[in-house]
Amino acid sequence: MFTMLAAPAAQIGTSGKILAGVGSGAIAVALLLILILGVKGKGGRKLNSGQAFWLAFFFVALCTVTGAAWNILPDTIGIAGEGAADGLSGAGLGQFGVAGVALIVLVLYLYLSISPALGAWMGLVLSGLCTAAGGIAAILPTIIASIARAILIKTGAA
Repeated sequence: MFTMLAAPAAQIGTSGKILAGVGSGAIAVALLLILILGVKGKGGRKLNSGQAFWLAFFFVALCTVTGAAWNILPDTIGIAGEGAADGLSGAGLGQFGVAGVALIVLVLYLYLSISPALGAWMGLVLSGLCTAAGGIAAILPTIIASIARAILIKTGAA
């Protein structure tokens, strides 16, 4: 028989919640500030293009969890992606969907040498496009959003 021993959960403050009182909106603002200041290299901490890309990708996925005004960003990116897909399809380049535009952004990110600022923009755009495309393209942002939602609820920040 196997018995797992664990220490009792730590009581943080009076609520017992680690992030109680912070709120998902404050976490989104903090991530956005880290992204902006990190791309600029403020405080001696500069993000590289990969870090900026993934932080931006995670930020947009978190926006879908945070709700309210934060949904404007992924919704706007999705609408722009639909417009780009329609434009590319109408240009005689074959059939394009939002997932096709997301694929193009991903290929550009993977094969171009880019600055942290462009990496951040590509992360923002790719996350929004993947979410808007749905299906297999939305798996990663959906997983990130689900984990973030569970953490926010569990810690009391939701």
